[in-house]
Amino acid sequence: MNMIERRRYEMLVRVRDFGDNYGHLFPASSVARESFTAVAAAIKELDTQDLTHMAASAPALLERKARAREALLSRLQAIGQTARVLARDAPGLDQQFRVPAEPSDPNLLTAGRKFTRDVEPWTSQFIAHGMPVTFVADLGALVDGFDRSLRDRGMGRETRRAARASTRTALSSGLAAVHSLNAVVINHLRHEVPATVWEQARRIVYPERARRTGAPPEPRAVGAAPEWPSGNKAA
Repeated sequence: MNMIERRRYEMLVRVRDFGDNYGHLFPASSVARESFTAVAAAIKELDTQDLTHMAASAPALLERKARAREALLSRLQAIGQTARVLARDAPGLDQQFRVPAEPSDPNLLTAGRKFTRDVEPWTSQFIAHGMPVTFVADLGALVDGFDRSLRDRGMGRETRRAARASTRTALSSGLAAVHSLNAVVINHLRHEVPATVWEQARRIVYPERARRTGAPPEPRAVGAAPEWPSGNKAA
């Protein structure tokens, strides 16, 4: 969640807590309980999506991809160097196993697949020049591992996009419930709870914006400000 979303989330938590503390004061037939339930559901969904977004953004995805890329590139460079030696007896072989100086991820993956395919007929020669006996199978595994790391990153981006969409939906649902609660609280709790308690619960404060402008924080509230009728016991 970004800063604005985080402030709204914090407001929803305060409203949920308000419901936990004062929900018993509402009539059973009131829509308040349904609205507080909607707020709680929105918070639960926001918590879930926040964790999902963090997992999909984990540095481990980048680290795994970097390790897979380095391992594949190192093996391709070793094959290319060996091919240059073999090219003395097999002209053109060095060009067949040429590694770009700074390959992009897709180009490196393509080169890995090409090397895996083209090196098969030369397996014995490469092994005779010091490559491991299992180097062809090892190369295939490195190519597959790099491919998976690229797809994992792509899936991470899709997961983050889906989490962002779900976050916006949950926030919208929660804010709508708070807007509905504003009238219900005013109508039912004007003699039971001080107006400031509800007002503080539903306010959203953006301190970062205030610091940038040099002005004191300007609270924002969902719905109209509660004004208990004159003469009520909570004023």
